[in-house]
Amino acid sequence: MGDIYQQNQEWDEAILAYSSALKLATNKDIFHKKLGDVLQKKGLIEEAIASYKKAIEISPNSCWHYGALGDAYVQQQKFSEAIPYLIQALKLRPGYDEVHKNIKYILRKQGRQDAARIWSLEEKLPLDWLEKFLN
Repeated sequence: MGDIYQQNQEWDEAILAYSSALKLATNKDIFHKKLGDVLQKKGLIEEAIASYKKAIEISPNSCWHYGALGDAYVQQQKFSEAIPYLIQALKLRPGYDEVHKNIKYILRKQGRQDAARIWSLEEKLPLDWLEKFLN
């Protein structure tokens, strides 16, 4: 039901449906992810972040959860929080298009046009990011 409500952009109903599903299956990462997606669309970013973190806790090898969490932080303009999750999503799925777009967006917002261009052409992260976020 949550998927149907989400397709119809009935956010409150979708939230209720996913929340009900989680009462029956608290350890289903996909329900936490989908709840986070709806919360994010409704503008409840902090709540979405909590859902994505729970999804990652349950299923730490899903690129989709990391990408969604990174995207929520990007939406808040919290780039330092977003970058490690975006990088982790890329580690799990190098061709993750939305993550590539978010990284390019962050670089441009930081005024790093050359780094954004290099990222677009060569998919090379800036050295300072590698040092800071990957040691």
